[in-house]
Amino acid sequence: MLLCVPCTTKAKGYPFEVELSDSRESVALADQVTCVDW
Repeated sequence: MLLCVPCTTKAKGYPFEVELSDSRESVALADQVTCVDW
């Protein structure tokens, strides 16, 4: 099982945005979790 969340470089200040450490500023949207099973 794999849990995925979308990431974006356009932070909007939503409460469920999680900052990612990278060379460019980006956030993961923790309220849009997708589960993949293969």
